[in-house]
Amino acid sequence: MTVDGVAYDFGLYLWTWVTTLTGGAAPFSSLLMTRNNGDLIGAPVGVFSDALPADVAVRVVERLDRIAANHLAPPPESLTAGKPFRFQMSYQHASYRIFCRFDAQDTRFLQVMSPVMQDLQYVRSRLFAKPERAVMVSVEKSGDDSRGLRFMMRLTNVGVREVMVADPRIARPGAPKPRAYINIAPVPVDVPGEMPIPPRWLPLGLEPAPQGVPDSGLIIKPKESMSILSVPWYARKAGEYVVQAIWEDYHGPDRIDPSTVQPAIPASAVPNAWPFVVRGAAFSRYLIFKV
Repeated sequence: MTVDGVAYDFGLYLWTWVTTLTGGAAPFSSLLMTRNNGDLIGAPVGVFSDALPADVAVRVVERLDRIAANHLAPPPESLTAGKPFRFQMSYQHASYRIFCRFDAQDTRFLQVMSPVMQDLQYVRSRLFAKPERAVMVSVEKSGDDSRGLRFMMRLTNVGVREVMVADPRIARPGAPKPRAYINIAPVPVDVPGEMPIPPRWLPLGLEPAPQGVPDSGLIIKPKESMSILSVPWYARKAGEYVVQAIWEDYHGPDRIDPSTVQPAIPASAVPNAWPFVVRGAAFSRYLIFKV
């Protein structure tokens, strides 16, 4: 488990990457990712899973067994609640156990773990191409009339199993930001020899949900999308503009029984039939247009 940034509910952080390997006759692997490094545009977030190559499984077990046998891992006291950490490991095989938290300052253990972390990075890179329950955000123009220009935000399930999300149109009471919105800005003019200027974004809201709609979650089936219109937008002047849709929800539906869905961090790499609530943040590719 690799974490960074603000801590949220359910053991999640702004950036949460949990790589899970399950051994046995048919080794399996999964990756939970709440947010891409660098807020990569057009990339999905959620759960990714696939069979684990047998040679990788054997190699990881041999290396971790060696670390455990030689007592090279930090002691279990490193799991003290509230202690800052960047990495967390939980390993169990036969009589070997490793349960620890560590950070970038623990250079000795990082050096010991380097071969294993390279294996995990290889597993992660394979998993990116195998979304199981993951969503991706996109945006497009949708209508331009006397009522103004509107945009369509799509939240697409790119996985092979159903996902659940909170209705992006419903704001959580007391939350500082909506669950989803659209950013719009004039396209910056680049001046040769000068530092490029980033867009000066202005937020544009989505159409509100009908009154009385409960915050109990919405299901998106595999390869299907949830589409939501923005409120009307009026250009202040003619020119070229850039738009990006942003979805950010680390809480999920307010009115949902936690016992009826999977944990926010799946306990096993093997796919589970129970509903899974996708939480995190995703960013659409940029849409550039002229008015």
